[in-house]
Amino acid sequence: MKKRNRKRRNILVPILYKDRRLMELLLRGYLNDEGCLIWRKNADKNGYGMTTFTENKIKKSWRVTRLIWTLVNGPIPENMLICHRCDNPKCFNLDHLFLGTHQDNSLDREIKGRSRVQIGEKNHQSKLTSSDVLLIRKLRNEGIPAKELANIFKIHPSHVTRLMGSTRWSHI
Repeated sequence: MKKRNRKRRNILVPILYKDRRLMELLLRGYLNDEGCLIWRKNADKNGYGMTTFTENKIKKSWRVTRLIWTLVNGPIPENMLICHRCDNPKCFNLDHLFLGTHQDNSLDREIKGRSRVQIGEKNHQSKLTSSDVLLIRKLRNEGIPAKELANIFKIHPSHVTRLMGSTRWSHI
């Protein structure tokens, strides 16, 4: 028997006896050096482990993280997600998973610097810098018309108006 398998079994033994289906699920993974329990079977387009699970003669496709959470902790409340502390979509180690809202997950992604959406001057299509935005807001508050500011900064007047509200560049 490989050393890796013994290590995996020792960690998982306390919960293996809870449910035979849970045990079968856990044995489909392997423990990596970071402590992630990695799903070695099918994955969806985003890299999350996928499996089918039959209950009451109904076969259903599940993300492995959602299935293991449900088997161990019960149903996932509506509008809640299973989030990863380790940021590894194939990991289904319960110690690495937590229940969170969409907002919690987005905040976690932002804090860890994994956001796909680049805001402000990090966005490659941005025509303004943070200092430009602050200057536009200051000048607009002093009474300079939006159309004049738009001409100076080579942007559309409606963009100046949106900069004044909370819809654009709200992070500064």
